[in-house]
Amino acid sequence: AQRELYQISRATALGQLGSSIAHELNQPLTIIANYAGVARAVLAADTPDLAAAREAIDDTLAHAFRAATMLKRLRNFIGRKPPVLQQVDVRTLLEESAKLAALAAKGVRAELLTDLSHVDFDVSADAIQLQQVILNLVINAADALRGCDDRRIRLQAWRTATGDATFAVEDSGPGLPPKLRHDVFAPFQSTKTDGVGIGLALCRTIIEGHGGRIWCDDDTELGGARFLFTVPHTAIGGTTHAA
Repeated sequence: AQRELYQISRATALGQLGSSIAHELNQPLTIIANYAGVARAVLAADTPDLAAAREAIDDTLAHAFRAATMLKRLRNFIGRKPPVLQQVDVRTLLEESAKLAALAAKGVRAELLTDLSHVDFDVSADAIQLQQVILNLVINAADALRGCDDRRIRLQAWRTATGDATFAVEDSGPGLPPKLRHDVFAPFQSTKTDGVGIGLALCRTIIEGHGGRIWCDDDTELGGARFLFTVPHTAIGGTTHAA
């Protein structure tokens, strides 16, 4: 039953992917064809403009790599296995995640804020998958801070009255427009000009595979966006593994 829950969650997301992928891949493929045509026309001229041909070829390669990246992430998404559950110390998880997240923050000269003094509980989860979600959210937060004067990212976790764990990543960026909050976890929805929109869809599948939920709001002291996700104290998805 636990494995079936995960498969249902993933199948739902894959159904959304299937309805979007043809449209999303058509864009870079059309651009590739156009630039390739330009390069061929330029090279066929009596006096070829090699600089223009080189530029068209570079643009062709850039969009080909973008399409390849999209397919690679889709393949990873489809091939993802159910979470392997074990008791995870949340403070240790956040400390290890913060070390990696600091690199993303440093890349945009942002300050990474953490207060783990009150975090003293564990949760049944797949630590690697949860760390992937946290890092994805921090990277998104760092990207949102580009061009901002105030660059701060906060990583938090607390335990609810029911014993579940809630994690939050917030930033001091421009925030997320209300109309995007509902669709931001849908496949191929991205606020980045060069994004492919797989990251948050993958995060949602991971968290729902743990029996939790993920959402975003603007209830943040830093003034930007805040992404939160919960993991039940006893996760209802995946397979158990002795630590």
